Amino acid sequence: MTVGLFAALLMTVWETVQSQHYHKDVSSLRRQVDRLTYENARMEMQIHQWESPSHLDWMARQQFKMGPLDSQHVIAIGSR
Repeated sequence: MTVGLFAALLMTVWETVQSQHYHKDVSSLRRQVDRLTYENARMEMQIHQWESPSHLDWMARQQFKMGPLDSQHVIAIGSR
């Protein structure tokens, strides 16, 4: 009888410890999901900023030294 009671108590302690470990793992994974969700949203916003016409215009002017064409550089193709 006492062996059965001891085994039941030992099993209860083991289950409690395992439950605490699982709770800790789940909490850690939830924090990781939250961090990755935030990082994904931040990166998507950055992509939209880089794709914006104003940013592309800025890149063309600053990085590639491009600007509007002069009228002497415009060539009409297939005009009738």
